[in-house]
Amino acid sequence: MVPRTLFTFKGLVYDQHAQNLIAPLMKIGDLRESNIVYHANITSKRENIPDLPIIYLVEPNKQNYSQIAKDAKDKLYDMMIVHFTKPVESLQEFANEMKASKQAHRVIHV
Repeated sequence: MVPRTLFTFKGLVYDQHAQNLIAPLMKIGDLRESNIVYHANITSKRENIPDLPIIYLVEPNKQNYSQIAKDAKDKLYDMMIVHFTKPVESLQEFANEMKASKQAHRVIHV
């Protein structure tokens, strides 16, 4: 029987730092093999994609926190998973941004 996780499609939103980390390791074909059907830089204009879980791979900084909160407020994605490329000293600033967006429920994992 084929594992159900093989059919779980997702998107990837990354910042420049993450792009620099990923580029030498994974090409677009590798992303597709990992069921990543959409990928975009966090600073680019992005469209609403309902029902597609989005993985954020970004540095923990004010600019990224604000953009993730804005994406939530704009309801770009229904489910958001946030991964940071560096250790996070405090999640309080991120939590405050998400609280202000009134859409913190869209973040299903940090």
